[in-house]
Amino acid sequence: MPPPSGYEPAPLADQVPVPPLRPTSVSVIAIIGIVWASLGLICAPLSIVPYFVASMGAQNPTIKMVQDSKLLFGWTIVFTALSFALAVMLMASSIGSLRLTRWARTGMIGWAIGATVLTLLNTVVQVVFVLPPLLAKMSNGNPADQGAAIGGVVGVVFGLIVGFALPIVVVIFFRKQHVVDAFTQASASRI
Repeated sequence: MPPPSGYEPAPLADQVPVPPLRPTSVSVIAIIGIVWASLGLICAPLSIVPYFVASMGAQNPTIKMVQDSKLLFGWTIVFTALSFALAVMLMASSIGSLRLTRWARTGMIGWAIGATVLTLLNTVVQVVFVLPPLLAKMSNGNPADQGAAIGGVVGVVFGLIVGFALPIVVVIFFRKQHVVDAFTQASASRI
């Protein structure tokens, strides 16, 4: 029995182009990157609000100290702007990684390097300029100053751990040969 008119037979399996398989590590890291970038896009602008709204940071000795220092206040603004820019880069690169676009792999590695450098710079600023005055205030018996000093130390340690975790994972996994091959194959199949 002949096929009905207007009917085209399905192509054979060897004729159907097979899309490149995205490594699971790329999918997981890209999704984590999207979540991380979303938090950065929201939190970076909100983090500077207490420095400009007097009633929000009035009781916090760390915010007061930063507001009183032109160097620390300037660094806070620069750090926030760079963090926001890196969050935009991470968002775009993570979305591109889900599509295995070649620029996204480069963008993810670039983001990891930028985030690592920014984390190191911020740690130096915190250890050199913020922690010493806070630790000096710790002995004055004021619970707010003691809490700020403890929070500052915890913040530096936590910031280092969190600031290095995802960038290190990105550099390790996005340089593996099977990941490089997946991005290369996907780029070649689009041409």
